[in-house]
Amino acid sequence: MYMEEMYLADTMSWAGLTPQMVQIGDYKGANEEFMRSAPSPQWEQNISGLLDGLYGNVRRHIMDGRKMDDAKLDEAMKQAWMALGDTGTKVGLLDAVVDLPDLTPHLEKSLSVPAGSLAWSDYSPGEEGMTFDSANPFALFSKLTKEPSTAPARESLAIVYITGPIIDGDSQQAGFMGEASVGSDTLRRALSQIEDEPLIKGVVVRIDSPGGSATASEVIWQGLNRLQIKKPVWVSVGSMAASGGYYCLVGAQKVYVNPSSIVGSIGVVGGKVSMTGLYDKLKIHIHGRERGPMGRMLAASTPWTEQEQALVRTKMQETYDLFAKRVSDGRREIDLSKTAEGRLFTGAAAIKNRMADKLGGLDDCLADLGAELKLTPGEYEILEYPGPKSLREVLGGFAGGYLAAPDVAGKVAEKAGGQMLFGAVRELVGPRQWPQVRDQLSALMQLRERPVVLTSPRVVLVK
Repeated sequence: MYMEEMYLADTMSWAGLTPQMVQIGDYKGANEEFMRSAPSPQWEQNISGLLDGLYGNVRRHIMDGRKMDDAKLDEAMKQAWMALGDTGTKVGLLDAVVDLPDLTPHLEKSLSVPAGSLAWSDYSPGEEGMTFDSANPFALFSKLTKEPSTAPARESLAIVYITGPIIDGDSQQAGFMGEASVGSDTLRRALSQIEDEPLIKGVVVRIDSPGGSATASEVIWQGLNRLQIKKPVWVSVGSMAASGGYYCLVGAQKVYVNPSSIVGSIGVVGGKVSMTGLYDKLKIHIHGRERGPMGRMLAASTPWTEQEQALVRTKMQETYDLFAKRVSDGRREIDLSKTAEGRLFTGAAAIKNRMADKLGGLDDCLADLGAELKLTPGEYEILEYPGPKSLREVLGGFAGGYLAAPDVAGKVAEKAGGQMLFGAVRELVGPRQWPQVRDQLSALMQLRERPVVLTSPRVVLVK
């Protein structure tokens, strides 16, 4: 594993930008990219411990699967670096090097079955036959524009997906930076629908999110907390349930994690970037007009005074305290002195710290919940929420974003400009690094409207 973090304090100083990020939690670290030139001791401890855990999980899988000890695996890794398949078999990481056309006879020999007895087939789960006249274009269009139904026909379990950055409002399939996000309004509608469905006996919330809006996270938590009064609500964590993602998690009754899931980051980061120095360099004069006593607090043209920054810290402390209370109420055995303040943990470590309950994937969580509810395997449905959009909604959103008739400097040009800008950044950093850069930019842009966010730090991964 190799990891690089960017520290932009000197860059921002050179550009005339003054980042003012208030951090609650010594181990939070999300502000350090903008405020420091090197990691703090706490952040170094946090990330080093996380990487140790992730790397240890990878090694254990390989050693168990390939029957190796530490010394043998170390030697295999040295020899197999940038190596060909023959070296992989020599050091025990591979079983055989087989050309694709020879794969069938190789398997027949390995399985000791007669030649020609194996056949290949493609399989896609859930495929069903046509239920309409495909020769009738009106029937086809009617089928496509029909509102998709997620109503159960028999006893069911529901999977609710919280995937991507958490935002206020409706979920977005992909923004101009290419990220998908989960909206609090969309989630609450789905949870309300599930609550009213008597045939849905239990819910698994699949979380794979670095967090986002503090307000949206609280709204989703409220929905999950409300739902669990009527039905069992369990959580399955994918790669990450951090910050706002963990905030949502504690609204459930039981939590499953993978060994290398990233869990925690109980902390708050927020602030703004004062553009004063940059405006001065560019000779731009700003004339501000404010209404209300707090009107200037998010003004980019002026930095906060010491009193204003103290006020922001007070408000953020309130958000942190509420976050901590939600965690304590949902995970009653947790010790916040060892788990909060932005600390990150692997799934295995999270269980030891009472932040999660059991190792297992989504299938394990679903199967165990079904057994808990005494549902007969194969006789109940698995439904996914939020449900898919109809073609009408998709086309409506497309038209609203691109096909409107704006003024000369209207939204179409604005959207296109954003796509061009971030498309250029994507080309510069490359497809592997882009998701990390994209999500960091997305979190930073939320600060334009939300002074406080619950988001985990992002990193840039390179070969």
